[in-house]
Amino acid sequence: MTKAIYVYRYAILLLVLHVAASVFAFEYFKSTPVIITSSVYVTYAALCAIIAAPCILIALTIKLFVNKHPNPTTELIQMSRFWFNNNHNGIHIITTYVLFLATFSVFGTVKSTLPQLVPFQYDLFFYQLDQKIFGVDPYELLLPIFGGDWQLFILNNAYQAWLVAMVASILWVTFSSNHLRRLEYLFASILSFAISGNLLAVTFSSAGPCFFGPLLGLDYYAPLLDHLNEVNERTGTVWALVGQHLLWDYYANSKGFISGISAMPSLHTIFAWLWVFAAWQHRALRIVTIIYAIMIFIGSIVLGWHYAVDGIAGFVLALLAWAAARPIARASLRGAEGPAGVFASDQLQKTGSPARKTIRS
Repeated sequence: MTKAIYVYRYAILLLVLHVAASVFAFEYFKSTPVIITSSVYVTYAALCAIIAAPCILIALTIKLFVNKHPNPTTELIQMSRFWFNNNHNGIHIITTYVLFLATFSVFGTVKSTLPQLVPFQYDLFFYQLDQKIFGVDPYELLLPIFGGDWQLFILNNAYQAWLVAMVASILWVTFSSNHLRRLEYLFASILSFAISGNLLAVTFSSAGPCFFGPLLGLDYYAPLLDHLNEVNERTGTVWALVGQHLLWDYYANSKGFISGISAMPSLHTIFAWLWVFAAWQHRALRIVTIIYAIMIFIGSIVLGWHYAVDGIAGFVLALLAWAAARPIARASLRGAEGPAGVFASDQLQKTGSPARKTIRS
């Protein structure tokens, strides 16, 4: 048990540093942490985990009945006991999920408090940077292709599903027996939340195109927002407008259950690409996640959430986070006993070995 927890020593250290840096920022800027949105996200994630467990058991039960097992109930109990106790899987599950929830909570608190820490000041700069790179507003290039009713409906749903995908990815790696993959994604997530989601968001504080007008009094994105409102009046499916209204209402009036405005970098894009890297060894999942990452990038622009440079930066930061996570994950595995003490990549190369069965994702 001690060795199993020892595997997460660097993750715990990074979490402690994240908390310490956040507390320092609150004290330095003399800001009061806003925890309401963070508590909503954490509660949502915890409920998903509670719901996921019985769903998994139901799926296994159905499979046993379909296969006409002579005693499915006894077999299910034995399978559950073996899987949970084998190689300290229970410890890995609990520790991983607690670390994810704690990181999510710290990130959400800092993001919700961001306007108190540093006023939005980079929106005009990122608007001009988009202009220099693309020659026009990027949405002008994308809207003729992706601005139709059905296209916006699909992109909006994909963007709205990001939080569900986030929770699903956490549950996937939490219940995975692949220790290396679990740690890679855990470290990449902690680094992304702490550095990209908090540090860089504070450093390059910006609100995004949908808030450009009320923030700066300029109508550069009025054509895009007018188009989105027209489509929404016709179809009622551009739910991004509801979220943007709620976020701005909290920012302007300091009330509401959802808060936290931050454009640079795009955390949606960062995690969409982290899912690509995590699923890379599975061809079908790799294709699906790449398509989804592209949809998130396009959707972030045509729905008015982000400047194009936010998504470009997100891709680069995702690459860096994954590149940094791998050596840290390998270092974390050193010294642990059993399968957790051997590199998963080395074990997977030994076709037919017992380890192949115990660590596959």
